[in-house]
Amino acid sequence: MDKDIREFGEYAGEIREGRESNAFFDNADQGTNAESKSDQLVILGASNCKRCVFDQLDAGVINASISGSTISNVTPNLELATTEIKNPAEVSKVIICLGTNDVSRNKSRPDKINVHVTKTLEVVKNTFDNAEIGICTIIPRKGRSVHIQELNNTTLAVNDFIKTVCEEDDDVKIIDLSAIFTKEGVANQSLYDTQDSNGVHINTLGAKLITDAFHNFRSRLDLNDRKRMRGASSTSSVPSPIIRKEKKAKC
Repeated sequence: MDKDIREFGEYAGEIREGRESNAFFDNADQGTNAESKSDQLVILGASNCKRCVFDQLDAGVINASISGSTISNVTPNLELATTEIKNPAEVSKVIICLGTNDVSRNKSRPDKINVHVTKTLEVVKNTFDNAEIGICTIIPRKGRSVHIQELNNTTLAVNDFIKTVCEEDDDVKIIDLSAIFTKEGVANQSLYDTQDSNGVHINTLGAKLITDAFHNFRSRLDLNDRKRMRGASSTSSVPSPIIRKEKKAKC
């Protein structure tokens, strides 16, 4: 590093990072990079996620969703996922889509659910320590009864907490399903199963929208990938102050 500093001055650190990024892509092209991740996506969800359909183009999607699952106990989902994963370190993305059943059990205790959200995030991070984590906001229930309104108020409070967590933690990204399933401030009934009197379960169109949201999350580059791409696509060994300023503004 001392030699680099003498040769390149204040840009030495950036140049070294760029070279390491290029080396990463060179090795990846040759299939020799030991740290490369597979394109596996793990979904930890409940019954609504079981309704999502992934076709043959979705190789690497592991839908470890279980009806009745809660964010307070993600262990059964993790156990199901690990039956299909050879190495958790190779998983690139994980989606947590839980909480509806927790609201049913703690309809006036959003603070209790928030504690479970925090603990589950730590468990998932420790299990898939190389993966980018996405967490879904909880969709509202359809209906206008006092009971449904109470449940939806708790849902709103938990969703606000989830959004705050994602704003403060760069390792966790928001997948805002609540926004997709809300129309004019209430649940969009056209996306829910008409046979479900509890107002919880979604229909085929709702399942497609969730699947699309998961695809969008999967296709997004994580922070490390973006850094590597910027390094690999750099055309100059020493970036000008203008380029550096533009990059900083984009971030």
